[in-house]
Amino acid sequence: MRYWIRVAKQTRGPFTAEDIRQQPAVTEVTPVCPEGAKSSADWRRLGEVPELVAALRGLPAPPSILGESKGQAGEGPASATEKPRDLRKIVLAALRAAGKRK
Repeated sequence: MRYWIRVAKQTRGPFTAEDIRQQPAVTEVTPVCPEGAKSSADWRRLGEVPELVAALRGLPAPPSILGESKGQAGEGPASATEKPRDLRKIVLAALRAAGKRK
């Protein structure tokens, strides 16, 4: 499976899991989206995708139980400029918990 990544306010890819591992500045909180995604809701943190976590750690990829997306080449992500909302919520919750924002 191939994924788009969002690094330094730029959408890059699509990349295989191994290619993502070699990209600079990619971490478990990097937003990723499967190639061929149809909705901005498909963007999530790299750490939520077992195949990508394994690649980032240099481990063999776990078996996929969901199958692969059959996106068209050149389609791009559903919304390349929209940031994943779940990541924003996580950051805001962490700031509130730390007492830095009310």
